[in-house]
Amino acid sequence: MGSFKGFITTMRKLPLIIAIYFGCAHYAWAQQEDYYQDSTASVVEQVEEVDTYQNPDPVADTALIPRYMHPPTDSVNSWKRDGRFAYIHNLDSLLKASQQKEEVRPATRQPNPGSFMSRLLAGSTLKYLLWTLAIGFIGIIAFQLLKSKGLFEKASSSRVTETSDVADELLLQNDFTQLIGQAFKLGDYRTAVRYHFLHTLQQLQDKEHINYEPDKTNSYYVYELPEAWRNPFSKLVFQYEYVWYGHFDIGETQYENIRQGFENFGQKI
Repeated sequence: MGSFKGFITTMRKLPLIIAIYFGCAHYAWAQQEDYYQDSTASVVEQVEEVDTYQNPDPVADTALIPRYMHPPTDSVNSWKRDGRFAYIHNLDSLLKASQQKEEVRPATRQPNPGSFMSRLLAGSTLKYLLWTLAIGFIGIIAFQLLKSKGLFEKASSSRVTETSDVADELLLQNDFTQLIGQAFKLGDYRTAVRYHFLHTLQQLQDKEHINYEPDKTNSYYVYELPEAWRNPFSKLVFQYEYVWYGHFDIGETQYENIRQGFENFGQKI
């Protein structure tokens, strides 16, 4: 009876014992998994050994130690006698050859004789055509330059002046009052101004204030007049040359102003 109770008591404690056993086993297994062995310890130690290495003689590794060679005297004398090392004797010829190389220039590249442009330029007809065009172009430029300076108009102007002078001399014998009236009726105010000027010259010649000659200029007549008449007459000369020689067509109002000036000056004569 007593052993049976002990068995019952043991069976009651069995679950507790099993629980304690598995708990201890699980703890031991966890401790075994958490353990990690550091495999780099030896490597770190090796690296530290390399870092802590000190060169016992750092200057000796980088210093340049000169080593002088003393060749034998016989070798030096043999080199001196060797013609390949006799530079000083051939120095002038070497310099001359170098200068000749510098003076030589590459030849100008000639066009391919078989090309189209070379055949075209080689033709005599094209050469004559190009020369003709060049000479004509230069001639046109020279003509325009000389024409702008009035060199080609000098002869024609002199002929016109001579013709007009002869005509003016003949007109001095005419009745300018009638000619002025006819030009005014036709509305040719430019010709009327010319007749006014010729009439004034006729009056001055009749009064012997000027000596009319075909080769005299209007400025010459100004200095033949008395000093008091020079400025008024110079104004009339300017108006006449501007209208007549300038081929300036004026209106009736402008003509009346010019006519009044000629009449006022004619009253002084």
